[in-house]
Amino acid sequence: MSRVEPDWLEAGQGDRPALAWSIALDAPLAGLAFAGESSELLAVDTSGGLYLLDRHGRVKTLTRGFKSLTALAWSDTGRNGAVATGRSKLSWFDHKLSVKWSVGMEAEILCLAVDPHGHYIAVSLSNSETVFFNARKQEVGRFKTVRPLRYLHFNAVRPVILGAAEYGLMCCHRLDKRGTEVWSERLWSNVGDMTVTGDGRQIYLARFNQGVQILNRRGKNNGSYLVEGTPSHVSTSFVHNRLGVATVERDIYWLDAEGELIWATHLPDDISGILADAQGTGMACGLRSGRIYRLEWPSA
Repeated sequence: MSRVEPDWLEAGQGDRPALAWSIALDAPLAGLAFAGESSELLAVDTSGGLYLLDRHGRVKTLTRGFKSLTALAWSDTGRNGAVATGRSKLSWFDHKLSVKWSVGMEAEILCLAVDPHGHYIAVSLSNSETVFFNARKQEVGRFKTVRPLRYLHFNAVRPVILGAAEYGLMCCHRLDKRGTEVWSERLWSNVGDMTVTGDGRQIYLARFNQGVQILNRRGKNNGSYLVEGTPSHVSTSFVHNRLGVATVERDIYWLDAEGELIWATHLPDDISGILADAQGTGMACGLRSGRIYRLEWPSA
């Protein structure tokens, strides 16, 4: 763990954050997940290492054996999570990163989501089906969409899940046996990432050349935020007061609730993921090289 500030932190514009900590993984970064309630961070590298980091960036638990990991999801409580390995193996693990059960799916796993309390998992498959399991490995529902969903997000206050395809579809389905559709909307450009506020009232989509699109809880367009470059990653705070945006061109932005710039900078490496914390006081930024930075704005 290090607190040595990198050059790109000083070169940014706006209200400069403090570097709380940074850490280098043993191999390039493959995925990040955040537990909003405990402020713990979960990271996986391409060698199969799964790291549980506390709020100070210290490694609490490290386990290996997830070399072919393709998707990662974690609950806000930090009590349970899930990974996809290979093309179609789903595994459920606890806070100690111990696998409790695994199951093979009938098609390639595209993405995962775990509900905030760690009771349910949603699995999107390449055959356009999304399957719900509970923590006891029981299938409790499934539904099919016109396009495979690449992004999933549980609502923290209602038993529904939001999904987006890479192109052509945004939808909301109930957490029931048939995955009853609540609404669906057509999208007219590609989606690179999705993030949702805790109450589900604001949905943000990274729309590449169209900036960050804002949708309301029913999927209706509420405008957009435009930044320099091509947005590829977005992450919002739980209470909708801060938004992090990363671009293909290696820029990161920290915006307020109105989309006004708080801070921006250019990084020296490709950005693999960004995660805003629940309160909007900071974010984690993971680079392809395997270095993770925790940035904080004490005055937020």
